[in-house]
Amino acid sequence: MERTLFRAWCQWLCVSHWQQRDEAVAERQFDRIAEQVDEVLQATPGPFFLERFGTADLIFTPYIERMNASLYYYKGYSLRQRHASIASWFEAMEERPTYRGTQSDFSYPCPRSAPTDGRLLSQRRRGAAGLQPTVDQGPWPLAMPDDPETSQPASDDAPAEALARVFAPQAGHFEREPLGWRAL
Repeated sequence: MERTLFRAWCQWLCVSHWQQRDEAVAERQFDRIAEQVDEVLQATPGPFFLERFGTADLIFTPYIERMNASLYYYKGYSLRQRHASIASWFEAMEERPTYRGTQSDFSYPCPRSAPTDGRLLSQRRRGAAGLQPTVDQGPWPLAMPDDPETSQPASDDAPAEALARVFAPQAGHFEREPLGWRAL
């Protein structure tokens, strides 16, 4: 199922669609496959691909993250808004501290995808162009209802934590203080 979803994503996002009709066919195909993934998630007792979090979720994670970001950025398509069980899967993943520590944001993969994925820039869809400056320039998290990027609010000390993570290798070690981070 992951490979089928991946193929539908690539065919919509990376294959040149000379006619608008072909673009619409590729979108419907992706949407149909994503709906099948949504149905698989609905068939389990919890939000994950199996009864509990497991390997299947780990396999899907990098692909669904990138699909969610790139389709929003280039096509104006919100995977979370279109597929409720996929949105629930993301929310359950975001409850896991290990996932939050590795979760990608939209601003990293989207502008960097074009050189590696082919003709993405030439396929920008009407409506998507208005979303791109928000992804590229902020505010982050995306300040809109039903944020397509994450269900988790940014912590108050997110800027300090980000700086600490960037500069920690140069400074060696950081210690958290009541008012922020301090290099040791």
